[in-house]
Amino acid sequence: MGVRPMTIETEDLCMDTRVASIEGKIDAFLAQSEGTAKLIEAISLRAAVAAESAAKSADRAGGLKATLWITSLTTILSVVGIVLAAYFGTQQSNIGIVQSTIAAFESGRGQATQTAAPTAAAPSATPPHAPPSVGSAGTKGG
Repeated sequence: MGVRPMTIETEDLCMDTRVASIEGKIDAFLAQSEGTAKLIEAISLRAAVAAESAAKSADRAGGLKATLWITSLTTILSVVGIVLAAYFGTQQSNIGIVQSTIAAFESGRGQATQTAAPTAAAPSATPPHAPPSVGSAGTKGG
């Protein structure tokens, strides 16, 4: 009673609106998919840049580690060099002091022998006391 029989034109119109609605939904889905694809591509690009930056940082860190070891080795060698220089400098000073002391001692010994030799060889002004003989000083009569 209230239902009208549909004609082909009405049916065609109804199908066209349904197809247009489905096409609109598909277009919206494709647009959303393109946005998602662009977002994924942007994230992928950022990840690639971050990975490249991390690789460069790792290379720099490896170079930094080598620089740290070289610097440490140089510092240790410098300290050893300073210690050796101080040791040999001190030894040179000690050797100089010992040589000066020995030279002064030898010089003093040479002067002492030169001074002592003429005194022992020079004749004495007073003759040495002869021990009294038993026969001459001890008896009066005889």
